Amino acid sequence: MDLSFINISKYSKVPLHEQLRESIVKAIHNGTLKADDKLPTEDELCKAFDISRIVVRQSYNDLLKDGLIDRGRGRGSFVKKMDDSGLFMHHILSFREEMSILNRNSHVEVIKAECISYEAPIFDELGLTKSDHCFLLKRVRYADGNPYTYIENYVRIDRFYNLDTYDFTVQSLYDVLQTDYDTKPSLAKRSIGAMKADAEMAGYLGVKKNAAVLIVKSVVYDQYDRLIEISNEYVAGDSHRYDFEVRNN
Repeated sequence: MDLSFINISKYSKVPLHEQLRESIVKAIHNGTLKADDKLPTEDELCKAFDISRIVVRQSYNDLLKDGLIDRGRGRGSFVKKMDDSGLFMHHILSFREEMSILNRNSHVEVIKAECISYEAPIFDELGLTKSDHCFLLKRVRYADGNPYTYIENYVRIDRFYNLDTYDFTVQSLYDVLQTDYDTKPSLAKRSIGAMKADAEMAGYLGVKKNAAVLIVKSVVYDQYDRLIEISNEYVAGDSHRYDFEVRNN
């Protein structure tokens, strides 16, 4: 089995099981590993990278908890087939990654991409003052040619200069932050609300005025727990479903 998508270094400060997990997650996100693909066995990974079975098991257990793989006795481990009923709520993904996992064609229309002055209450939530500015990115995201979501991102620019110079019709905000600013979105606190679509929102989402719309608010932090951005993503209430699993321990 080709294991070139796995990058493990014993000289890294990152634990081995996390390196293995991250390699598999990236391979799933970029389409190298697709739904129902079989993952390497414990023996294959141990021999190829000189790691212990404990490392492999911990990594695979984490992937199982994340809902990214399925395991069966005697069958091995496989990439789990995803749908859009909970993928976004449980993972921090760029839109391109999400659509790749769901095997759907996508494109983005940018409505606005500019630095703005004080706007309550979003500036207060970002920890900004009335003299500060932030970057506002408004986009309509399409899946298979149909409106999928409308999203507004409010990004702190005290660490991310020149965001208004990027073409976000072809570039991912999260990819730009990671590649050009060494900032990885690592934690998202999300909440769901509801509203009736006004005329503008209805036009973006391709629904009737006053149709039910879900609002997913995300407060996103980087790998050092620093606030990056706050986004409001609007989705048609009759075309999306979010599933959750709740346990009583």
